[in-house]
Amino acid sequence: MNEDADIEDLPSTVPANMLIELMGAPDNEEELATKIGEAVAYITRHCGRYMDLSLLERITVGWNYDEALQAVDLGYESSTAKTYTDTENLRGIAKTIRVRRGEAIKAHTIFNANQLSCLKDQKEPDYFSAVNLVAHELGHACLITWFETHSPGRYSEPFRGDWLRGLLMDSAHTCWEEYAACRLASVFPHPIVKEEYLKRAVMHSSEAFAKAHEFIKAYRIHGDLHRTIFEVCRVIFEAIRLLSYYLGYMEGPNSGSTSLAESEKFGDLTPFVKGLQREMQNAWNTALEWDGLNDLNGLLSEILNILSAAGMEVTLDNAEYEQFSRVHFPFSPQTLPGGEDTYRLMKKQNLL
Repeated sequence: MNEDADIEDLPSTVPANMLIELMGAPDNEEELATKIGEAVAYITRHCGRYMDLSLLERITVGWNYDEALQAVDLGYESSTAKTYTDTENLRGIAKTIRVRRGEAIKAHTIFNANQLSCLKDQKEPDYFSAVNLVAHELGHACLITWFETHSPGRYSEPFRGDWLRGLLMDSAHTCWEEYAACRLASVFPHPIVKEEYLKRAVMHSSEAFAKAHEFIKAYRIHGDLHRTIFEVCRVIFEAIRLLSYYLGYMEGPNSGSTSLAESEKFGDLTPFVKGLQREMQNAWNTALEWDGLNDLNGLLSEILNILSAAGMEVTLDNAEYEQFSRVHFPFSPQTLPGGEDTYRLMKKQNLL
């Protein structure tokens, strides 16, 4: 959080016994592996001057990313901790995982070595792009430290609320963490980083509502409520998550601008950009003082507005009145299989 401090004058928070492991480097790339390891060590020590990396236990740089992830000792059972994005458009290249050591929570960061080759020489054109990648993932390690400081042990506790509230709150937390990690990493800006964040945010936000509408149309036929909830949430949250990268980067101290002049490019999400930015900033301003995830309720409210605009109205559970969350897909020309014609006919027959 020391964005305005002279970073070089701050002590590094990286533990003296933090390990950097180079896994699976080919024999003919030994020199490259050494240079990557040295660069990662240097960047990590530097990041530790303005990020709290006191819980960072280990960094693994793996030439086989999947094997490196599967080799992590979690210290607990999980079916999701070692998973990563692997789609036609997006593929995971780095991940920070919570690990348990006795009663303590630590952080283990894993990098795909193939994405860090330009760290071998500071004269490489994309050197600072790779530095930003390393800093971004270390930002996630910092966020683990923040959470364990303000709410020790709370992350692994069972969620108090029904499954839908849990799903939405977990997704809101994921979006905010990407915002925060990008904001922390923007100390090392690079044009290609901004361009890539903007490109992905624009592409997914421009398609999200249309995809959601198609899922709701299909629901009118197959009637599987849970399936449709997950389908709609997936496309909407993916758009918000990728927008969060861009917003966080643009909020950083060295991004060059905090202007959101490009917000008109975000399709159906455009009316919600300022609200998302406001709530993410509010959560950032209190990030060391949170009470579990309760400080993300403002962001969750903005997300509910987006879901409603996409055609999925959610009323969250109310424990005081023993009410469960409810979901409703209102009829509209965009969410009916027959489109405008079906909508007019239903309206004429007083079915709306």
